[in-house]
Amino acid sequence: MKRLLIILLAGVGVCMNNPVAAQNTMQTCEYWFDYDFQGRKSVALSGNNEFSQQFDLSELPRGLHSIGLRFQDSNGLWGAPLVRHFVIPSAPLDNHTDNAIVSMEYWLDYDFEHRTALANDNGVVEIALDFSALPSGLHSIAYRALDKRGIYQPPVLKHFVIPDTPLAEYPDNAIVSMEYWLDYDVDHKYALTNDNGAVELSLDLSALMPGVHSITYRAVDVRGIYMSPVVKHFVVPSIPEPAVTGIAAYEYWFNYGPRKRIEVDPAVPTLVLTDEQIDITDVVPNSIPSDYRFDTDTETVYVDDNVFFGIQAFDDAGHPSGAVLSDKFAMTVPVNPQMITLETADPIKFAAPRKGHIQGFKSECNSTDSLTWVVSQASAFTAYDVDGNRLQLSKTKLNDGNIVYSAQSPTTTVYALIHDVSEAVDSMTITYIRTVPTSIEHSASAVGSEVTYDLNGRRITQLRRGVNIVRTSDGSVRKVMVH
Repeated sequence: MKRLLIILLAGVGVCMNNPVAAQNTMQTCEYWFDYDFQGRKSVALSGNNEFSQQFDLSELPRGLHSIGLRFQDSNGLWGAPLVRHFVIPSAPLDNHTDNAIVSMEYWLDYDFEHRTALANDNGVVEIALDFSALPSGLHSIAYRALDKRGIYQPPVLKHFVIPDTPLAEYPDNAIVSMEYWLDYDVDHKYALTNDNGAVELSLDLSALMPGVHSITYRAVDVRGIYMSPVVKHFVVPSIPEPAVTGIAAYEYWFNYGPRKRIEVDPAVPTLVLTDEQIDITDVVPNSIPSDYRFDTDTETVYVDDNVFFGIQAFDDAGHPSGAVLSDKFAMTVPVNPQMITLETADPIKFAAPRKGHIQGFKSECNSTDSLTWVVSQASAFTAYDVDGNRLQLSKTKLNDGNIVYSAQSPTTTVYALIHDVSEAVDSMTITYIRTVPTSIEHSASAVGSEVTYDLNGRRITQLRRGVNIVRTSDGSVRKVMVH
């Protein structure tokens, strides 16, 4: 089994005397693979700013992958996402369960042809280099390891400086002091002494204005040489965070449907839900498949879907916890198609159904009528009779992008359902055309008789300049352009 181990420590470089920052810790980690942010998982942390997690990679295919992580602090704020890439090799790792580093080689100043090999001792490689022959200035060392499979890791490159003054003259070299300044004001820097190589810095930020600030610091050694300055940025919040006493509410949801909020009064330090019954309602399926079922008695669509449950707590200051998502479970999801009654008239504008939603239309007609729907956007379009049977449809795409669907009505009520709109549009239109046959149209002499409509669905007596829709008595539809 392939596993990925990640250990992260949130190091604090500067301790600032700010009551909000001083108590802040990492509370939640979310992670996801291969940029699948919607399928991310949430892990609660112990509050000691340490995250250690093993991931099972056995279901991932071989090749290049990525893992993304982000952390939420005790103030409810998310940090920037961290993305790392890794490779699952073509040769299964299970075939090399005893794989280990067998040797290492290194080279100086990009001189790969004169690299030196080093053996390892139980996975540990010790290296002590004599740089006495190197001139002062900037140098580099590169090294790479070799495992039992004969595969080298990518080289690691590090740079270092040999100073003009030999280090031998300062065998006891160490950091003797440090200085810092705020907001790039180097003229007002402050000195700090060290205690056995450690420097503690505690700042009172109460006099700083809310907003982004910087702290710059540098150390000086026994030789009087300063290290390069290090700059860190931090934020002084505009409004002090209110005191947090406990969990005041929680929200839950299914899939990506609407959330339901439950208030907790009084607030509690720990939220424990035992034997709570939650009605599974307002579930939005992940998608509408082509084999969905439509119950005409209740005018409800039923979709077989894999559903997940999510829950998130909020403290009395309004800060959210990390979301906890369940494993997916099979469920038949009812979907209300929000029926709109259609009559032969001008086009009806409606909101384009989003993913997991479906829009329904209901029409009254005679059992022998010929029916036409003109839809402004390509989509999944299905029609049903009153008994729930799917109608056989003919489909014609016009040059202007409209789609014409035609069917013969076997019952006095028909339904049309639209989902999976092909373009990201906010709204679309539908025009309903109902052709009532006459005795002449059904006579042998009337075979091939035609009825003409304009693009708004209005019946006209003759062809007009522009686009005309012509329907023959056999139910076929064609577009006629008149110049």
